[in-house]
Amino acid sequence: MTLGKFIVDNIEDDKIEKVFTDSDFMDRTVLKIATMNGFSELCISDKVGVLLEEIWQGKKTYECDG
Repeated sequence: MTLGKFIVDNIEDDKIEKVFTDSDFMDRTVLKIATMNGFSELCISDKVGVLLEEIWQGKKTYECDG
């Protein structure tokens, strides 16, 4: 978990969406894998919080409000 947090903290802001939404060979995203396996601590970062807000509200809604 410590390594995961370190990686998330050091990913450039503009790359976080690509990393968390890219799919593996079984069509699972990092976000899905993290939530399915109890790695929710990886989603605590402000960077990931912004991404989750975009996903929850929809990009067009988020971009219009911000």
